Formats: sequence, C-alpha cells, structure tokens
Amino acid sequence: MSVAAEGSVTPAPPIAQDGAPVRMVPRPAPASGPRLVPPTMHRLNTVVSVAIMALLVLAPIPLGSNRPAFWMIWSTAIGCLAFTYGLVLLRLRAPPRLGLAVFASEVALVLSLCAYVAVQTLPLGGLLPQVIRRVETLGISPATLSLDPGSSRLVLIQFLTFGLLFFLAAQVAANRLRARRMLLGILVIIALFAVVGLVSLTQLGDTLLGFEKQIYRGYATATFINRNSFATFLAVGLTLGTAILLEAVALRRELPLGRLLGTLALVAGCMAVIGAALVATGSRLGTVAGVGGAATALVLGTMAFRGIGRVGFIVAFVLLGTALAVVGTFGMSLVERLVLLPTVDESRVDAHRLIWAAIFERPWLGYGAGSFATVFQAFQRPPLSAESVWNNSHSTYLALWFEMGLVAGSIPLVVIALLGLRTARGARDPASAVVSVATLGVIVVFAIHSLLDFSAEIEANAFLFTVILALGAAGGLGRNIVPAGHGLRPHTPLT
Repeated sequence: MSVAAEGSVTPAPPIAQDGAPVRMVPRPAPASGPRLVPPTMHRLNTVVSVAIMALLVLAPIPLGSNRPAFWMIWSTAIGCLAFTYGLVLLRLRAPPRLGLAVFASEVALVLSLCAYVAVQTLPLGGLLPQVIRRVETLGISPATLSLDPGSSRLVLIQFLTFGLLFFLAAQVAANRLRARRMLLGILVIIALFAVVGLVSLTQLGDTLLGFEKQIYRGYATATFINRNSFATFLAVGLTLGTAILLEAVALRRELPLGRLLGTLALVAGCMAVIGAALVATGSRLGTVAGVGGAATALVLGTMAFRGIGRVGFIVAFVLLGTALAVVGTFGMSLVERLVLLPTVDESRVDAHRLIWAAIFERPWLGYGAGSFATVFQAFQRPPLSAESVWNNSHSTYLALWFEMGLVAGSIPLVVIALLGLRTARGARDPASAVVSVATLGVIVVFAIHSLLDFSAEIEANAFLFTVILALGAAGGLGRNIVPAGHGLRPHTPLT
C-alpha cells in the first residue's frame, strides 16, 4: 500500500511475474445522456443556413410573396425544414444549440399571442356577454371575436412560421462565424435585387417581372409590387453595409491587405448599387428609414469597434459624399417628390383618424388578426373618399392594434424590444459586434418605416427581419460557438 494523502491510502500497481508493472487500461464509461456529434451538427446547421439564405433569395421574387398562396408555400417549406431538423437531432440524440428556454420570455409572449389569435377564430358567441362582442358601428354581435376568422387563421399560420424561422436561424447563428457570413450574404442578396430594380427600370422598359407595370411607373420596384416595400428591403441592405464596412476599417491593421481591399470593394460596391436603387424608388420615408438605420449603425459601430477612431468620421463623410452623388444621378424623382408633393398626405391623416376611432371602440379585443382590409370599409366615411380602397392601414402599429387590440397587438413590439436588448448585449463580444450593430440598425429601419407604411407586413420583408433578428439575438446569450482560426478574439469561451 502507498500513502496518497494524510488519512488515505491507494493500492500499489500490480506487478507481473517478471517484475515489470502491469499497464492498467481503464474501461470506457458507458454512454449516457445525449450523444453529441459535433462534425455532423456542423454540417446540419450549414445545410440549414443555406436553406435559409435560399428562402431570402426566393421569397422576394413573386411580388414580395405578398399573396396568401405564397404564404402557404413558404409556411409549408419552413415547416418541413423544421420537422427534418428535429428528426435529425433526435437521431443524433443531440440537443439544439439554443433551446427554447434561452428565449423563455419571448417564447411565452409569442405563444400567448398565437393563443389569442386562435381564440379570436372560435365561435364563442354563446359564452361571452353581448356587450363584449358587440360592434356598435356595424350594429352586430358576431359569433367570433374576429370579424374575419378566415384571415385570422392565415395570420396564425404566419406567426407560427415566423417563430419556426427564428428558431432555425438562431440555431445556425450560434456559430458566430457562420452568422457573420450570413450577414454578408444577405447584403449581397439585397444588392442583386437592387441591380434587378435598376435594370428593370432603365433597360427593360420599366417592367415588373417582364410585364408592364400598372402602378409606380417611373420608379424602381424590382420584383416587389410596391416601391415602399422595396425601399424597406434596400434600407436594410444599406444598414448592413454600413456596419460591415466600419468593422473592416476597424480591423485594417489586422487583416491581410488583399482581404481588406476585397472586403472594402465588395461592401462599397453593394452599398453604391443599393443606394442608387433606394433613391430610384422615390420612397421618401423609405429613404429616411435607410438613412436612420445607416446612421444608427455608424454611431453604434464607432462605439463598438476598437480602433475605429477618426477613421469613422472619414467613413461618414465618404458615405455622405457618395450618397449625394447617387441622389444626383438616380434620385431626381425622389427630389421632385420631396419638393413638389406635400409633406403630409391628407388622405392618410384622415384614414389614421378613423382607424384610431375604430381602435378605441374595441380597444382590448380588436377586430381580428388580418381583418383590416375587410372591416375598415365599414368605418370609412368623409372626409375620406368613398372611392378609395384601403386594404392596408399604412401603419403597422395601427394595424396591430386595430386587429388584435392594444394589449395583444403590442406583443410583437415587446418581443422585438426584448430581442433588441439581447442583441445589444452581444455588441461587447468582438465575435458578435458587427452582427449586433447591424441588427440594431435594422430594427431602427423597420421602426421608422412602420410608422406610415406596411412594408413590415410584406412576407419577404418579414422573413428578412426575422432572420436578422435571430442572427443578432443569438450573439447576446453568452453561448457563442466560434471555430478555431477565425481571428475574432471572442470574449466568450469556445464550446
């Protein structure tokens, strides 16, 4: 026996007959718990990231997917992708990289919203007092809380689809190198659509998918039917480009010269094309939203990226000079609208007054998710022209409160705010800083343009926003995965 420590002994190693010690080989411990297969998980998440990027390429093509048929197609595709992803995880006996528990608050809010929308479609007429169900303006007491239960069911499917897409994007974004590459890929995708918009406007006879336009002639729309929706899409790209460009400048002393010049050329080229297409849309608020998002990324990037210093101000002046040159070349239609048209659209002001009146007639219940186009016609009265058809509220905030009430309708806004806070925490990690800065800028883009437009309600834009939110929020959880050799100096440990 040999003494190991005071009060304890350990057995001496066994000795063979020839006097040599016998080598002890421990038995492997029995497998228990989930069986992780890192290479397989990496390949799986890479495939999922490619599928998500393909979705962002395809969704804008059919008129921004702003039709119920396309909603169903993409819901089916995303549902199948999520189902397959879950099956593979079960086969590997591996947990998701980011479980639902890490987004507990957001998940609880989204599920409560979905539950309320589902309740809106149920025939609860016999269970609720008439005073709750009655709509005085219409003089009816509907059997369901929603005055258009069919549209409400479609919206419920959309909400669930956005939730699945966010979950999938968050899984692949746990690898911060992959998240950064996806961010650059999204910038390139938006730039390609900007090229399509400019070419269709200037070289193909101002057409939409090869057909003659019925509306918005003389303005860039690419594959979107609405110039404002396209402007939001482009404003996102302008914001992403600003964040990526600033980080490249901040790392100018650490990156190889060839890589630095290549990154700067790619990002600057994308931003130039995107900026040209943005002003060619003639969307005043879309341009303001783009400038607001880019300015947010510029300010936050100057604070987040080490070594930016005075160069950040130089970049700002270069971007300003480029913007003025682009406006002078492609933006005369925008300038004309800014100078010649009134700042405030009186018909929209009148419509918003009527919408507010309708909201306060049923402030807690709403008229049913997705019901605005059907229900608002009953509230439409002078001074709003009876010949005008208002299928949208031209304010996403008002649409939410009109359809789901002030409480339930505010849930999406609260969820986005919580995800924004998570994203802001990720800005302290060099591996996540650029994604965080870009995501916060994109939130500003949608926050501004949603004040007086419905671009966030267009499916392609909603998908884009959902994926970028997931990329940003995944970096603020303290569970980042950063492959070796990335050169990002993360504060968080590798896992």
